[in-house]
Amino acid sequence: MCGIYGQIAKSAELNVDNQIKACNSISCRGPDSQGLVLGSSINQKINYIQSNNVNYGNSKSSNNIFLKHFRLEILDLDYKASQPMVSEDKRHALLFNGEIYNHQELRNFLKSKGYDFFTNHSDTEVLLIGYKHWEEKLFEKLDGQFAISILDFEKSLTLLARDPLGQKPMYYYIDSSQFTFSSSLIPIISNLGVNKKVSKESLNTYLRLGVITSPNTIIENGYKLMPGEYIKFDNNNWTILDKSLYWKINDFAGDEGEFNQEEFNTLFNNAVDKRLIADVPIANFLSGGLDSTAITKSIVESKKKSTSYSVVFDDKNYDESLWIDEVVQKYNIPNVKENFSFENFDQIVLEAADSFDEPFADPSQIPTYILSKSISKNFRVALSGDGSDELLLGYERNAITYDSKFNGLLSFLSSLNDFSFFSKYGVGRKFTSFDKSLPKRYFSYFEDNNLLKLLNLQIGKNTLYEKWDNSLSPLKQIQLFELSVYTSEFMNTKVDRTSMKNSLEVRSPFQDRKLVEYILSCNLSDKVLTNKKYPVKQYLSKDFSNQFLNREKKGFSFPLYNYIYNDKSKLIEHFLSKDSFIYRELGIDMNLLIKNKNKANAHRLWKILMLELWYIRTHE
Repeated sequence: MCGIYGQIAKSAELNVDNQIKACNSISCRGPDSQGLVLGSSINQKINYIQSNNVNYGNSKSSNNIFLKHFRLEILDLDYKASQPMVSEDKRHALLFNGEIYNHQELRNFLKSKGYDFFTNHSDTEVLLIGYKHWEEKLFEKLDGQFAISILDFEKSLTLLARDPLGQKPMYYYIDSSQFTFSSSLIPIISNLGVNKKVSKESLNTYLRLGVITSPNTIIENGYKLMPGEYIKFDNNNWTILDKSLYWKINDFAGDEGEFNQEEFNTLFNNAVDKRLIADVPIANFLSGGLDSTAITKSIVESKKKSTSYSVVFDDKNYDESLWIDEVVQKYNIPNVKENFSFENFDQIVLEAADSFDEPFADPSQIPTYILSKSISKNFRVALSGDGSDELLLGYERNAITYDSKFNGLLSFLSSLNDFSFFSKYGVGRKFTSFDKSLPKRYFSYFEDNNLLKLLNLQIGKNTLYEKWDNSLSPLKQIQLFELSVYTSEFMNTKVDRTSMKNSLEVRSPFQDRKLVEYILSCNLSDKVLTNKKYPVKQYLSKDFSNQFLNREKKGFSFPLYNYIYNDKSKLIEHFLSKDSFIYRELGIDMNLLIKNKNKANAHRLWKILMLELWYIRTHE
């Protein structure tokens, strides 16, 4: 994993020192080495290369292209694999964040076509030569998690691409003077300085959902590449020539295929195996749940070495120690436990929030950050179970919204949600969940329109409907939404930002492209709702009891209510004062949410606290 940043200035020569300063904030994504390329879109050539293995050209030349790379060394640690990687003819420069799991297969094919390689087993060079052979058709051939930028100096083009499920981020910003792209929005914001403008539409989306969905960002003219998308930008004519999905998740959704447990087991084991390929030691997350346990089983059976890491809690509502210990004993694996504590908790909240380049409200960022920080002390790579619940419909909301027994009969209750009384005490989910409309019932688990009402803000456009496919069966509609929205926008944002803040690469076998395509094509039937995640249970059935496999799921979070209302946090005290950004800039007064103490309002306060911390980071 790495951090990438690039800028093309439209006419004026860019200031190299300012660009370096702007992008230093992403050095945590790649602390092992750095590289720089300067060039000109006007002259269509590279003027300067500086990396571990090359010093070429003159940095004082007139340059309007700046490319910077921060490397986290995981595969092919040789200096020849450094980035930005430049082709021998100096026509192409490539920046890459991620891992390509089928790079050896692609390398062998390209060698058969007569291409020579100068690295031993670098997946970056496979991309560079692969672009020369396939051009943008390269992206559809990749199996991995990635964000890629390619500067084609010969054709004066910039290509950006993002992996199918959005595991790796790619931001870009365009106006009349610059086209900038990055692994993080922070360097773009830093580069804009006083010219940055917060998007009111995106702010509205955040307050409603707790995240800003692709392709939008919190700033105007700033965008995220969609999962499975690439764009082609003309560096001279200053226009986006092409913006396309090279991988469309909807293409694989259907009910024709019959599910086969053996095929699932094979695909899952292959997904784990390919994520164990690295030139550095590997760890794995172990929550004690079914997903991380399945990954642990697969690692052990592959005879590969891994150390498991867990977060444990004093609060029994969150603690999974009993199950963690059972897995550790069963597979005889090393395990490191991190104890969750409210001691110095404000500092942990500040550190975790600092991971995010946009406001992000999911409280499970805290234990994920704690675990990532612990693992990163000894490892650079870890496997996690993210994506399983979305792929296999493992959430309680999946069954509740699918079951139409009462939906429509009690839809009048949904209208009660308009009364201000309910706005003060909850998000209105219990009422909206009775609505006739499947997407409306489902969106009730994500949206909080009542918070906008309390803050006297317009509800605005609902972007979730754009991501819902009514042409599919109800079960597939839910499954597709979970994968394309919840996995990509919520889970992957959380995992990427908290792990990369700690210079840790996280790999998720349940988001394997072949596994996802297979499960989407299968008719899992209603059984997957009544016997949650039965493919994973069957995979583990010979090793664990029914009690282990069928226990009630505990969320990976922390006692948020206690922190907000009971712990007398100095961070919360400042946040509630009139010195806060949200009060001064947005006029948001939290007194109503403080007076009416409940879990819904605790989550609302947390959401607005994350917004406050983002404002402080980017505006002071």
